[in-house]
Amino acid sequence: MSSNDGSPLSVKRNELIEKGLIARLSFQSVLRNGVFDFARLIPVIAEVYRTHADGDFRMPKSDYLKYDGRPSYDRIITLLGYLGGAFQVSGVKEICSSTQNHKRGFPRASGLIILNDPDTQRPFAILEASQISSARTAAVTGLAISSFSPAEVGKVGWLGCGYLAQTHADMWSQQFRDRCDQIHFYDPNPEFRSRFGSILAEKGLQGVECESPEMVVRDSDIVIPMTTSEVPYIEASWVKEASLYSAVSLLDPHLAVLRQSDSIVVDDLDICKAEGRPLQLMEEAGDLEEKRVLSMGEVLSNDLKVRTGEGKGRIFFNPMGTVLTDLGVALAILENAFQNDDFESLEW
Repeated sequence: MSSNDGSPLSVKRNELIEKGLIARLSFQSVLRNGVFDFARLIPVIAEVYRTHADGDFRMPKSDYLKYDGRPSYDRIITLLGYLGGAFQVSGVKEICSSTQNHKRGFPRASGLIILNDPDTQRPFAILEASQISSARTAAVTGLAISSFSPAEVGKVGWLGCGYLAQTHADMWSQQFRDRCDQIHFYDPNPEFRSRFGSILAEKGLQGVECESPEMVVRDSDIVIPMTTSEVPYIEASWVKEASLYSAVSLLDPHLAVLRQSDSIVVDDLDICKAEGRPLQLMEEAGDLEEKRVLSMGEVLSNDLKVRTGEGKGRIFFNPMGTVLTDLGVALAILENAFQNDDFESLEW
């Protein structure tokens, strides 16, 4: 996918730049061109992480716009990045979120991704970002499940029944239904729970509605919180010994959940140790040095074994969802759109 490798993607990108045009992909165009095709996205995510492990990237600190008196999830985040390796793309993602959007019939998240050619620095594509962001999040979870989940999966527990949970239901139905077709779930909103049970059924999955987070987590081989909680509520005693905890939302567990983990896997350690997140709190308390902390990129590049012994142990996967993965997914969708001639050309 290099900008000068002669591939159809590179040729079209260079053509747009030379003509002073920008390709625009709307919400529907992003949807039509494979944003939820997880069989394709998960390998893309894996290659992004390998590129990260090689050090061929740039990722400045993110900027957060928040508001006094409003939840921390009411925010605008801008993320800049350069992704080298096979991708050779730079860009920016603006992701916007309001916890009250559901009252107006809007998704919680919206946003844009702008892709730039790293040689000329000129933008050549603008894509709707909310679907890319959610699909990337689910693809990252899918990669973690493929890499770290126990060999036998008898119970799967999900917390939160919003849009991210729906995207994860797509991912699970496509990739892991044969391992377990039953999802235990909980959301404090009864309306969300009722709707989510129907969504699971539409995707060929059996939903088990639970009355509390503890009922979801106890005895689960895979735990996936996807909430907007700002206070910890998951107790260490709930988490099964041989399990994967995939922290799509980071503030749900008490620190004891991380402290008892046998391995912690991150996408980027520096990002994970910021903004008062659990790993930063552990480091400040002096609890992080003694933990086995690995990056997803080094695990994949070096074929590291995260589970030791007889495959037992609690694995805590702590991704932040770097902009690099958004750029990789956006480029894959754009490649499909170029092949399908399914985009709008905008003049400068």
